[in-house]
Amino acid sequence: MRLNLNLRPAAAAAILIVLTALTSCTSKMQQYVDAANDECPVNFVTGILTSVELNDKAVVFNIEVNEKELTTIENLKKNPNMLKQMWKMLFIEEKETPSKKDFLNLIASQGMGVRLNYMSIDNHAKNFSINIGNSEFKSMLKNPVTIDEQIQTQVDFSKVSLPQQLDSATTMVDTKIEDGFIIYIYDIDEQRLTMSEMETKQHVYRDNISTLINNVFADPSSPVGDFFRMIGKKGWGVRYSYKGNTSGKVLNIDFTCDQLKHMETQNNFTGNP
Repeated sequence: MRLNLNLRPAAAAAILIVLTALTSCTSKMQQYVDAANDECPVNFVTGILTSVELNDKAVVFNIEVNEKELTTIENLKKNPNMLKQMWKMLFIEEKETPSKKDFLNLIASQGMGVRLNYMSIDNHAKNFSINIGNSEFKSMLKNPVTIDEQIQTQVDFSKVSLPQQLDSATTMVDTKIEDGFIIYIYDIDEQRLTMSEMETKQHVYRDNISTLINNVFADPSSPVGDFFRMIGKKGWGVRYSYKGNTSGKVLNIDFTCDQLKHMETQNNFTGNP
């Protein structure tokens, strides 16, 4: 940029101050981007953050999705608002770390936005982007997410990968909130496993599920553990509901709020939901 040398000294000095400030902010932003890349890859619920880039208008987060394990790019593309809400929850959580809070605040103060670039881990040609402009990004940082919004967003995200076959007899088909429970709903292929057999062995199924819940509570990095803690804080329980595809019989295995809190306490982890 050429400066007009005919400007009055005070005006020229002001321009130099502005240019110096802009250069400083750009340099600081690049430092934050470099630090974020040093942490990559990072596993998130919606995929693997592989790199962070800086362009003139946005900070770009590149996320790879394992379509065999999570869900398809096409399914995610149909749910941009849900993904934005998931990232809003992440941004608010990241603000608890001072350096990351400074990074997010710098993005907002410099009039920049965020671009979420999702791509298939096996084929980067299968991709899509979600753009979050500066005003929307500022709103994300300012407005906290209620516990109800967090739970609903997690439920909505779980639906994206459904139906999901878990074994030869069991297919998870839905998740919903009802009667003070988060309900996971499964179809049972009764040619492989009858509901009568499940009812006879329901104590075995309950013990197996109980072990899984205890394991997620014992792992402080488990997003499922965080979710169950939110459910407990809300005063709700968890229900696993199995329905035979021919008999129509239903078997519910319930864990009440008190039971969830007891398992959390037993595993000696009291993270914040």
